[in-house]
Amino acid sequence: MSTRRKRVPSPTSLDNLDPIDQQIIAHVRHGLQYAEIARIMEMNSRTVADRCRVLRRLHDQQGLSLPEPRGYGRTAISTAAAEISPLDSQIIDLFAAGSTLTEIAATLGNTIAKQTVATRICRLRDQLGEDIVPRRRNDCRSLAKESLSNPADPSSIVRCLGGCGQHFRSPDRCRIRICSRCKSKHAETSSLTEHRLFTA
Repeated sequence: MSTRRKRVPSPTSLDNLDPIDQQIIAHVRHGLQYAEIARIMEMNSRTVADRCRVLRRLHDQQGLSLPEPRGYGRTAISTAAAEISPLDSQIIDLFAAGSTLTEIAATLGNTIAKQTVATRICRLRDQLGEDIVPRRRNDCRSLAKESLSNPADPSSIVRCLGGCGQHFRSPDRCRIRICSRCKSKHAETSSLTEHRLFTA
C-alpha cells in the first residue's frame, strides 16, 4: 500500500521556508527544468511549477531574483511585421529559403520540436499574412483549403490511403482515396499472390 505524501502549504515568506521549497530553489538555481526537479523530488511537475511561481513572487517582493528554469517559457507569436521577434525572424528566413521543418528545428538547436515549428509557421502566416510567410506548393494546409474551396465539387485534393500518404487530385473525394500509383502497386501484389497460390 503506497503512502500518500502529506500536503505542504504554499510558502508565505522566504524567512520560514519548508525543506521542500529550499530544495526546489536549489535545483532551480542549478538550472534544472520543472520536469527534472519533479523527477528528482518525486513530485508532480505541475506542483513544482506552482510552487516556483509562489517562490518567485516572494523573491520579487524582497528585491531578489529567482531564475527561470532552463528552456522554460514560450516566446509569444509575433503579431506585427514591424515587431517580429528574433526567433520568428529566423524561422521565417529558413522557411523561405526552403528548409524543411526538421532542418529548421536542427538549426534552432532542437530547442523546439518540428511540430512546434510547423504550428508556429501557420500561426505566423495567419498573423502577418502570406506576403511575409508565403505558402509552399506542397503546403498541407494550403491543400486542405483548396479541397474545401468548393464543397459542391466532388473532385478535390485528398491524402492517399493506399500507403504512400501523398496528396493527389481525386475525381471523387468521398469514394476514391487511393492514388493510381498505389492502385497499380496493389494490383501487382495481388497478381503475384494469385500466381503463387496456383503454382504452389
